[in-house]
Amino acid sequence: MQGRRSLKRVENAGNHLKAYFDGDARVVTLTSDRITAYVVHRQAEKATNATINREQAALKHALKLAHKANRISSVPSIKMLPEHNVRQGFLSHGDFLALHDALPEYLRDPIRFLYHAGWRLGEMQTLEWRDVERDGSKPTTIRLRPEVSKTKDGRVLPLNGELLAIIERADKARQPACRFVFHRDGKRIRDFRKAWATATAQAGLGKVLVHDLRRCAVRNLSRSGVPEAIAMKVTGHKTRSVFDRYNIVSEEDLKQALSKVEAHLESQPITSVKTTAISR
Repeated sequence: MQGRRSLKRVENAGNHLKAYFDGDARVVTLTSDRITAYVVHRQAEKATNATINREQAALKHALKLAHKANRISSVPSIKMLPEHNVRQGFLSHGDFLALHDALPEYLRDPIRFLYHAGWRLGEMQTLEWRDVERDGSKPTTIRLRPEVSKTKDGRVLPLNGELLAIIERADKARQPACRFVFHRDGKRIRDFRKAWATATAQAGLGKVLVHDLRRCAVRNLSRSGVPEAIAMKVTGHKTRSVFDRYNIVSEEDLKQALSKVEAHLESQPITSVKTTAISR
């Protein structure tokens, strides 16, 4: 009813819950100890704490809805597990260029777009030509529709430099029957995990996620001196806490910080300065 994009995730969680309880899942039998036993079972299956928490959250929400509708008298206590799996992956610019060159031709500009704009994968895949504003024949701005954005907020992306070049190349490759900016032979780009895995292996990068490009964009914006409020408008982060989580500090950042401290100390006078209080 609320149109949330997490419906598929909830359905997947429900499948695990149904498989475990095997038809004996009447609400009156779902006591806290049975739910704890389910958690232990999923841990034995090597499910991560984050995955188990999403499954417990789906169950908890279902029980709360039932309680709100006066279908059950109480909701059992469900304790969430600690999560320490926040990913810290990002690419240096050199790594990205190596990855870019290893990609098939149809993926190169879509991936460059994600790297420079910091948009989510689904936002790139569903970007349509009606979202691109023009000044005459020249693309000038992209206006992301609220219904496409994960946060349900519209977003404006002015086009210049590399982003403008990407959209202009897409414009030249545009097919009249295809409404999507990025496509493969006139069809929307969907699952390209195999091509991505092949390219990352060829570039010698190991395990890299497409979503790591979003972290790269946040980091590049921050290191370029762009104010965080403006950077968040570009990438579509609603909260400072999430933006900070993406703004990853590398070992090289720490080295540069310490070098700045040393340079500052070296610029200070080496003779001691004495101060004397002046009496009234």
